[in-house]
Amino acid sequence: MKFLPIILGTDVNAYGIARSIHMAYGIKSLCVGQGKLPMTNHSKIVDIEVVNDLANPSVFSTAMIPLLKNKLEAYDKLILFAASDGYAELVIDNQEELSKYCRLPFVKKELKEQLILKEDFYDLCEKLELPYPKTMKVTKDNYREIEVPFTYPVVVKPSNSVTYALAEFKDKKKAYILNSEEEVTETLFNIFTSGYGDTMLMQDFIPGPDSNMRVLNAYVGSNSKVHSMCLGHPFLEDVTPTLVGNYVAIKSIFDADIYETYTRFLEGISYTGFANFDMKYDERDQTFKIFEINLRPGRSSFYSTLAGCNLIEEAIKDLVEEIKVEEAFLSREEKLWLGVPKEVVLTYTEDDTCKQVAKEMIDRDDYGYTLFYDQDKSIVRNLSMKKYYQSYVERYEKWFKKKGR
Repeated sequence: MKFLPIILGTDVNAYGIARSIHMAYGIKSLCVGQGKLPMTNHSKIVDIEVVNDLANPSVFSTAMIPLLKNKLEAYDKLILFAASDGYAELVIDNQEELSKYCRLPFVKKELKEQLILKEDFYDLCEKLELPYPKTMKVTKDNYREIEVPFTYPVVVKPSNSVTYALAEFKDKKKAYILNSEEEVTETLFNIFTSGYGDTMLMQDFIPGPDSNMRVLNAYVGSNSKVHSMCLGHPFLEDVTPTLVGNYVAIKSIFDADIYETYTRFLEGISYTGFANFDMKYDERDQTFKIFEINLRPGRSSFYSTLAGCNLIEEAIKDLVEEIKVEEAFLSREEKLWLGVPKEVVLTYTEDDTCKQVAKEMIDRDDYGYTLFYDQDKSIVRNLSMKKYYQSYVERYEKWFKKKGR
């Protein structure tokens, strides 16, 4: 059977999806996006089609259907992946029409509405007794009068990451750790006067370094049963202002309790498709508290493939090959995934134990990168990827600072 994987996006996550497919099936994927980015450009494992303004909902619906119809003339089946929140939401909103032409590893639209906004997701967590940080909702109408109910520092982040991504203003960050009332007021003023009109969330800051974080990637089959899961222990976060909250060093680990808790959650809400969770261990009450769920593979999710848990392959087995899974695969293999140069990890990882573990795994060559792939080399690509990773040396010199504890 001849099938074509189509990936929405051309960034590092898109490449990770394409590489996972190439490792499992030895075939090229098609990346469709608004432009060519270095991560997928000059690659032997992807073709790229550029569609101007593809992230615009009206353009997306009119552009994708003819594209899918055209591709179906040469393939038996198509399967569609999304490399970003915005594309995932567009697919889900148009899934009735898209599903006529391709397989879709996504949640149903009705469930998306309960998950896409963090404030609604936390309501669901409350109902299903999944711990999350203490949270207060802030709007453009009340932000000038709010009284901060938490001790500083506090976290401020958007409830709707999709509409927030469209807002433009000075010193924009994915999330903020703020240390005073003045910082809170100034940050919220900048956000709400930028055109962002949805809710912002203010949260109790959970103290501790990046090494207290955990990231969980899962694929849940079309029967709403978990097919595979891989847990990661982040050692270091991205410091790039627009990428704060993304990880750049992850060790894959095993934790039976977390696997059990999130299997119960996903199957309990009849989830389907990819799920990506971020959580942090709160030493004050000895619990892992959930921050958010992403309805697509996480930006750093290639750590799962590196650890022998190829979630993208699981989706293809489920929806294209229609192979039944009798038992969930819960990853146990330990690998170190890096999204920055080795020296950055060994210099800026705050936890000494994690830093030593990273050094040992690097020394025994037990690590890997998303963008360095033996089957996808050329002089132009190698130079471009080295330049991309090396840019992180300067980013950490410029932006790194220890977090509040």
